[in-house]
Amino acid sequence: MSFSVDALAHTITLGVLVGIFVSLWRTNRSPRFQLWVLGWVLVLLHFVTELPAWPPPLERLATTVQFATLGISCLAFLLSFSAFVDLPRWRCSVLAAIGAPIALLSVFLGYELHFPLAQSVVGVVTYAVSVAVIVIWHRRFSWYAVALCIFTVGLGALAVLRLMAGDSLGGYYYVLLALCAGSCVLTLRTYRRASPGVVCVAMGFASWAGVFMLRLHAPWLLAEIGAESDLWNVPKLVVAFGMIVTILEGSSRDALDAEANERHLSRQMTRFADLTSRFLRGAAVDDLCTEIAQAITEVSNFDRAAIVLADDAGRLYIAGHSGLTPDIEAQLKEVIASTRIADLEAFCARARNVGKNVYICPADALGELKRVPSTRKYPEHPNWRDGDEMLVALRSSAGNIVGCISLDDPKDVNRVTAAHMSALEMLASDIGVAIERVSMQRKVMLHEKLASIGQLVGGVAHELNNPLTVLMGYTELMSDADTQRRFERELSTMRREALRMRGIIDSLLRFARQSRVETRAASLLQAVEHALQLSAYELQRKNVEVIRDLPQELPPVQMDEAQLKTVLMNLISNAADAMQASEKKRLSIYARRTGDRVLVSMVDTGKGFDDVTRAFDPFFSTKGFGRGTGLGLSVCYGIVKQHGGDIYAQNVSPAGACVTMELAVAPATVSAHQAAGV
Repeated sequence: MSFSVDALAHTITLGVLVGIFVSLWRTNRSPRFQLWVLGWVLVLLHFVTELPAWPPPLERLATTVQFATLGISCLAFLLSFSAFVDLPRWRCSVLAAIGAPIALLSVFLGYELHFPLAQSVVGVVTYAVSVAVIVIWHRRFSWYAVALCIFTVGLGALAVLRLMAGDSLGGYYYVLLALCAGSCVLTLRTYRRASPGVVCVAMGFASWAGVFMLRLHAPWLLAEIGAESDLWNVPKLVVAFGMIVTILEGSSRDALDAEANERHLSRQMTRFADLTSRFLRGAAVDDLCTEIAQAITEVSNFDRAAIVLADDAGRLYIAGHSGLTPDIEAQLKEVIASTRIADLEAFCARARNVGKNVYICPADALGELKRVPSTRKYPEHPNWRDGDEMLVALRSSAGNIVGCISLDDPKDVNRVTAAHMSALEMLASDIGVAIERVSMQRKVMLHEKLASIGQLVGGVAHELNNPLTVLMGYTELMSDADTQRRFERELSTMRREALRMRGIIDSLLRFARQSRVETRAASLLQAVEHALQLSAYELQRKNVEVIRDLPQELPPVQMDEAQLKTVLMNLISNAADAMQASEKKRLSIYARRTGDRVLVSMVDTGKGFDDVTRAFDPFFSTKGFGRGTGLGLSVCYGIVKQHGGDIYAQNVSPAGACVTMELAVAPATVSAHQAAGV
């Protein structure tokens, strides 16, 4: 065997460069660098197969390997600069889909097979797959994508014409021309800087494509120069040197970025730690939400932030925001008002995880929420696309979602990663625990207050019951003694008012009684419908619109059905009375299951509670003098607590009140036995 001296010199040089790439691989395992190493190993193999003069049995195989390694190496370089380089499935699929036709075309060239029709089909498949990848990846219209498609289709048509004319080598050169020219464009688009390494790589690919252009359209010029082999190989070395310089530049930039990120993260942690300490000191979450949103836009990677929390009815509302214009804020509030905690959970289920509780939701998964789009446009990037929204879930210690931090308009899409979101995720965890703690404190305070009131009114009711019994007895005796009916009207009034007092005392005793009772499974859906039927006349007379949101799959609750209907009718009646002076009278009844509890909420459009902390106090009423005893909600509280449930109230924005009951889900065995009639 004889060796080509020119090829040997380039092979040794390239071998040294490949050795440098392999040594750098120990500290750089990024997908882009892996494709670079693959490409240069293939180029080195291409040179190695050119060194000896192969014997006839192996000559055609060696030629095939030379064509295949060069073509697939150029494809690897192109993919290394593509937007989906960090997506393994895309990267491997495209490498296989385009690499296979290139390898097949290399077989035709290496073995000198002349099948113009088959070769043309291979060329059509190669460029059709390339166009399909561009269209599928970009999806939306952009002039950049259109230009890529036109460029690919144009070169593809020229390549197919060459192949149909029997010029297999010309068609192959058009494929390499497209790959090298595309690599030049993508290099500049990926790095977007005029550093020495990037310029060297781009110029190397441009001159490499120029060599193929000369081979196609000016072969006479190469013949006149007389250095066709050197001109062919120098661009490869320029690209290799440029890539090494780019790697070193990247390492330097990475070190600077790491230092900047460390300072940035320290600033984030300091700012967020201050907010967390205020949580621990007992500051209300709602009061801090605007400040939290402002801190996020100041020290995080996002220009727009909104803190979205859930009320006791499971409806979402904006508790604080930053970076939103008044118009965008109004639109967002309108959309959020019709969104519930279940919708938020569904968004997270369809989203892509960036961290444990950090999700990126594409526009098609957000539905109505994307009625508030961002005006900022981003280039194609695997981390972020136009229309995406980032949600950082706020979870309680039990893992339930109680709200979220909505983020949009990232300042740098390269920083939309789990590492850069760690500080925000820690803040979200603190907020979720703080919300749960505030809710528990509110419930404990309410329970303690009402328990004290219950003990007091229970004792008073028992003490009042004895003299009232005497009073009613003497009223009956006086009525029997008044044979001439001279005092019939007065005695009738006394008896009626005494009976009313008896009813009030019974209500007080029912409120004070919080002992466990024997219960059975009751259908919440049937109880609500029955209560609405019994209240239909009152609701119709007062022109109250009723909206139901009651999932059919709700399980039975552990509560006496008659007392459940009593509570529901009391709540419906209270809500209807509260909306007397409202222009828009609407009663919304929501229900949902959370763990082993069922939450039922009644939301009205009245004026709300004057003092929501006293909503369940006996004799506290907002109906005005003579229009109620103020015992309705007290009775509801006593019944619900008697059955091991919970009930609480809150005012809602812009006007109205929400009363929510938590009832235990009936055990499956109880439900099954009752369904069987046991």
